[in-house]
Amino acid sequence: IGLSNANSAQPTVTLSNNTALPHQQAYILAITDTITFCVDEDTMVMTVYPIPSSPFNMPDTICQYELIGIPYLGSSGLNATYDWTFAGGIPNIASGQGPHQVSWSSPGLHEVALTVTENGCPSPTERDTIFVRTNPTALIGPVNDQCLVGNSFNFQQLGNFGLGATHAWTFWPNASPSTSFIQNPTGIVFSTAGPKIASVRTTDGTCSSLIDSLLFEVFPDPDALWAVLGGVQCFNGNSHQFVANAG
Repeated sequence: IGLSNANSAQPTVTLSNNTALPHQQAYILAITDTITFCVDEDTMVMTVYPIPSSPFNMPDTICQYELIGIPYLGSSGLNATYDWTFAGGIPNIASGQGPHQVSWSSPGLHEVALTVTENGCPSPTERDTIFVRTNPTALIGPVNDQCLVGNSFNFQQLGNFGLGATHAWTFWPNASPSTSFIQNPTGIVFSTAGPKIASVRTTDGTCSSLIDSLLFEVFPDPDALWAVLGGVQCFNGNSHQFVANAG
């Protein structure tokens, strides 16, 4: 089977195995002495291994820095080796069956490739692409510190995001309201003095920004302390001095 010339002293052979299991093929070499007509035979058994496959699975689209697992979906044996490349990924190469945890920091289209080798037989290289979306960014604009009485803060989200983005704000401690879900919340009032924090995370589609935070101050109001100097005096010629101290 597969011999180029069965009567040649050095024939070539081409074998294939389209099954999932190895199979064996026996070849018998018979040599006849042309003088004595004596015959000698030798048998060789060849094992033909199937070519492994290298399928894998991953999503079509992910976000920047999103960690995903990429699994091998084939059925290679324990002695198989795996050569993965994740173009622009972290990591960018890997060995072993997986699943491998991979992320991408740069947006755009990136290729993933896998070659499986088993029993000396390499698979065709499987290739696929993944699109990495740009994450939105959160950036809170600066605000001025205020006194406690009459304080009212307005905040702006100055980062990069699409028209359909949503924003999750938190204000603490002792803020009213303590949360907001619009781009630029206004009229945030704090009931106590001291350091305050505003934080926001923006989500655009399935991708979210890192949290941005802003530290600012609400100053306590001064206490008006005053005294009257001069004591009790008669009506005629009385003179009193008022002294104020800001506490």
